[in-house]
Amino acid sequence: DEVQQSPRRAIIIMRAALTKKRLWCFATTTSSLFLLKDDDEAVERYASLAAGERAISEAEEVYFTRRGHLPTFGLLPEVECFADGLRSIAREEDEAAVRHAEAMNGDDSCFPFLQTFNPHRRHGLAYGLASCDRLVGAAAALLGVTEVRLYQTSIFWKRAGDVATNWHSDLGTSVLDANDFVTAWIPLQRVPEDTTGLLYAEGSHRDVAVHFWSGNDIADDRYVLADHGALALGDVSWHHGWTLHSAAENQALQDRFAFTVSYFADDARLVPPEARVNHEDFPSYEDWIDDFTPGDIIHDHPALPTLAVRRIDHTS
Repeated sequence: DEVQQSPRRAIIIMRAALTKKRLWCFATTTSSLFLLKDDDEAVERYASLAAGERAISEAEEVYFTRRGHLPTFGLLPEVECFADGLRSIAREEDEAAVRHAEAMNGDDSCFPFLQTFNPHRRHGLAYGLASCDRLVGAAAALLGVTEVRLYQTSIFWKRAGDVATNWHSDLGTSVLDANDFVTAWIPLQRVPEDTTGLLYAEGSHRDVAVHFWSGNDIADDRYVLADHGALALGDVSWHHGWTLHSAAENQALQDRFAFTVSYFADDARLVPPEARVNHEDFPSYEDWIDDFTPGDIIHDHPALPTLAVRRIDHTS
């Protein structure tokens, strides 16, 4: 119970375990903490970065800057430890997700997905993955900073038959006046090519005109559209906060789950109420937004923790 009630306590346990070369994963189907994986080599591959190691390459940083999205294949090779638990969280908390989907789309059950907001605030499993060094290191490199703030996590459950996800940008649904914002999209099972992976409008994060004049209504020939092909467990698909993206309807017989983590850099400000034109993500920020005044720089807040890369000398 202590782990489920305190994400900070959960990550302390996880990192203490890592110093002993043990990889802990958190099962959230009960209130207990289970050791699901004990693999010395897995720690060095996954949970931490060695001194001097880069989460992503300079070439990948350039690719992201130009295109607004980036695939990092095999970035999280032990993510299968987390996948079952995260899928279980989505199923256990589906009532809130259905209510939100009905509020956003009507009650005809024709939804693009079910979204579980901020599981990292309730489950050590989700916080452990969102704050792991490989994700934090990659996010910091893509934003050109040494540390990031955790804005939001979600589990997206796209059920068999769910309709297409409309074009949108993550910052367009946030309450941040910011540009340095990145999201990691992590499939919790294999995603075959040309199915329900994300589709990106390349360069849309640098297109001031479309966000100013057109919102999310983009012409078919305005951008080159790109996806990341087939994705396996351990692959991570990144996109900038202003990159327009969508996902196709789920025509498969199986449900598709993905875990997302959004990070932002310092100096972001709270947008004024009149600028909050999209309230889809209100459940994500409703518990902290009143702690700031519009125009305030988003400073230290328990709901928006600062994360820095922790490097381990594996030779010692």
